Amino acid sequence: MKIDTNALTRAQVAEMIGMSDSWVRDRMQAGDLPRPGVEANAYVEALVDYKLAQAASDPSVGAPGDLEYERTRLTAAQADAKEMANAVTRGELLPVGAFITALTAGVVDIRKRFLSQPSGLSQELLGITDRREMNERLTEDVHERLEALSEANFDAIMEAAFGGLVDGGIGGEASAETDAEPME
Repeated sequence: MKIDTNALTRAQVAEMIGMSDSWVRDRMQAGDLPRPGVEANAYVEALVDYKLAQAASDPSVGAPGDLEYERTRLTAAQADAKEMANAVTRGELLPVGAFITALTAGVVDIRKRFLSQPSGLSQELLGITDRREMNERLTEDVHERLEALSEANFDAIMEAAFGGLVDGGIGGEASAETDAEPME
């Protein structure tokens, strides 16, 4: 079922919640559902409120196994799934596997930066005999590497990890510049 979630017609609402057009019309006229033109989640919320009120007034309605109850539960589940799919499309939500891939790429980048520390410092530290001076130089190098990591463009890491899955990055626009090297 392909439904535009921006502004639904009465027929789209009826299709979405699995009820007849006349039932939806009656509920709209009674004020139980919003008039046509609002987003899908507003209809789902109104339908759930209506069903809860109906169940509170009639104990035989709304029990698991009841057709109305199951329709309401299915409608809510479908709306949740659609909202999650839209959030993934907008780059606001990542599938667990994609998140693990990004996290792994970030950890690999951090590991690579710190594993290069001994080769980068070994020649410089050879001439230092004072233990405190060597400790200060190592501490300074670690701080420099941490500073570089804090300035790294993790959107570029995400792009390398996902190959374009995240449009505009997580939480902001992707930058054209990057301090991080793409992961292989």
